[in-house]
Amino acid sequence: MSYDDLEYPPAVSKFTAWVLGAVTPIWILVYAIAGMAKGEFRWHQKHASPLVFNGSLALWLGVAYLSGAGLLHFHFYWGSEPKLFRYRYPLVVICLAVFCFCSAVFLFKFISR
Repeated sequence: MSYDDLEYPPAVSKFTAWVLGAVTPIWILVYAIAGMAKGEFRWHQKHASPLVFNGSLALWLGVAYLSGAGLLHFHFYWGSEPKLFRYRYPLVVICLAVFCFCSAVFLFKFISR
């Protein structure tokens, strides 16, 4: 059992489960909602001007971020709680499918613009 095995509970401590399953998803959730509300995401680069994603690109990227936050939350937090563990797997699969779909649409739209 490891971090990347989605079928079994993650082999992490309670502290790691809280950090990866609650704190990090909340941070991603706030970032995604703020970017979607503003209609723009900026990725800053070290030696170049920032990449700006707006319009439908921002929407798809925001939904991908939201599903990624859900994936982290359901895998690490719900996976470490015995009462929630049995509900975790279908939600992880749904979040992973949404993340893959939104990422693919985002990349297709980004490449074709």
